[in-house]
Amino acid sequence: MTHAMPLPKTRRARSRPACFSAFRSLVRIWRERRDTRIHLGELEAHHLADIGLTEAERRRECAKWFWQ
Repeated sequence: MTHAMPLPKTRRARSRPACFSAFRSLVRIWRERRDTRIHLGELEAHHLADIGLTEAERRRECAKWFWQ
């Protein structure tokens, strides 16, 4: 009678959940950046002054891509 030995897990199979989790975290960060920049673009001048930003700084920040 022969017994089948279980196949060892490969490195790739074990790392998939970690990679997927890292990717989800990265996408979450990108969405937060996008949303924050959208809200920053909607602020009025007196709100910018309250947080210590100039109009030029706001434009520079809002011009960035979500991954920056």
